[in-house]
Amino acid sequence: MATPDKVEAIYNLFIANHNPYVKFNPIQLKLWKKGLDDYSDDVLERAAFWWIYKSNTTRFPLTGDIINTCARMVLEEDGYVDKHGAWKVVESEILNKGYSRAPEFKNITHSVVKLWVLQIIKEFGGWREVCMMDSGILRNMFKKRYAELYEGELIS
Repeated sequence: MATPDKVEAIYNLFIANHNPYVKFNPIQLKLWKKGLDDYSDDVLERAAFWWIYKSNTTRFPLTGDIINTCARMVLEEDGYVDKHGAWKVVESEILNKGYSRAPEFKNITHSVVKLWVLQIIKEFGGWREVCMMDSGILRNMFKKRYAELYEGELIS
């Protein structure tokens, strides 16, 4: 569980890495401490790293933003993959197997992720239909549907 000192250190790191108009807010820090106490220090550090160095936003993250990022980190530790990773596995199977052979998805280690991928394929008309679809359209539709399932897991 994240210690209050670690949460405060991460909060101060965000303050230091954002524009000079962002000021220390004790109420926001209190919300962070309450909302992030379910996550380990390690998960909190990785979520902070992602927000500071990899996110495409310059706004200061809200408490819910950090909680969602921590939840995503925990899911990824458990073998979940995001929509881009799941798509890469499906795309690889399409290129390697084509519609004449059944996909195996050996690279997917989490059973729920495999079920999601198989569910999406079924929703799209089956493996043969998926292989016959325009790859750009398929990629966008697959990622959209996978994101819906993934976000549902974050919320539940």
